[in-house]
Parts: sequence; structure tokens; C-alpha cells
Amino acid sequence: MTGLEKMVERIMGEARVAADKKLEDARSQAAEIFETTEKETKKICASIQEKSKAELAASKERNQSAMDLMRRTEILKAKQKLIRETIDKARETFSSVEGEAYYKVLEDMAGKFARPEKGQMLLSSEDYEKAPADFSQKIEAAAKKAGGSLTVEKTQMSIGKGFILSYGGIEENCSFKALFADKKDELQDQVSRILFS
Repeated sequence: MTGLEKMVERIMGEARVAADKKLEDARSQAAEIFETTEKETKKICASIQEKSKAELAASKERNQSAMDLMRRTEILKAKQKLIRETIDKARETFSSVEGEAYYKVLEDMAGKFARPEKGQMLLSSEDYEKAPADFSQKIEAAAKKAGGSLTVEKTQMSIGKGFILSYGGIEENCSFKALFADKKDELQDQVSRILFS
């Protein structure tokens, strides 16, 4: 082997050793990067898993809250319906009073709503025609207890059950329908206490 060949052989040997060293360093660096990446990946996966568990728990809680709200809303609707039906039934029962009992109710109402002034009790044509003979006197007596005076008159207005009090052009609707509407909130509270306490 000539000197040149030996020199080339030696350079090639050193190059192989250097290449092997660089390859070993690269493998070591790659293993280090792989290990670091694997650790980071595991941390990220654990973090994602924890976040997913927390989101799932929050989602379950929101769903439970929504279901509770829907249940309470449905119960409230059912209670409101029952209250409305009870009040409607009471109004129907009250409105179905006939004959002497009906005119006694009107007399009691006149005593309650009469003002200490002169006025008129306006009845529907039907109620006016069916009124007992002494009805006007009883209404006048009830008004006197309140310090006023009432004459019973017939009106063409559609009143339904009940009457309208008129004092100098100012009218107070005392029909059963109007009285129930006026006391709606109070009646709902009372019926609610009776039914649900």
C-alpha cells in the first residue's frame, strides 16, 4: 500500500469514526427528544383528560339544573292551571245562584259597595224583571246603612250576573265577572294557600 493509499485509508477511518460519533450523538439526541416529547405528550393527554372530566361534570350539572328547572316549571304550570280551574269553578258556582238566594247576594253586595251619596243600581233587563217585589226597598235600606241612597233601574247594557252602581255618571262595575277579575291576584293567593299548604 502506498503512502497515498495509507493516507486516504486513515482519513476514511477518521471520517467513519467521526460519522459514527455524530450518528451516535444524533441517536442520543433523538432518544432525548423522543423521551421529552413522550413526557410532554403524557402531560398534555392527562391535562386534556382532566379538562374533559371537568367539562363532563359541568355538563352533567348543567343538564341536571335544566331538568330541575323544567320539572319546577311543569309543576308551576300544573299548579297555576289547578288554581285557574278552581277559581273558574267558584265563579261558575257563584254565578249559578238563582231566585231569592241570588237577590239576597245582590242585596248584601249593595250594602258592601254602596257609597254615602245618592245613586242608582243598574240591573240587566232579565234581573230587573225577575226581582222580588220588595227588592228595591231592601236595596234602599242597605244603601241607607252606608249613609246613601240607591234606586233600582233597568239597563240595556250586558252585565251578566250582578249589577252596576252609578253615582253622578261614575259607574262601578259590580258584576260577578268584574268582581272576580278585580280580586284575581288575591283569589289566586288564597286558593294556592288552601290547595298547596
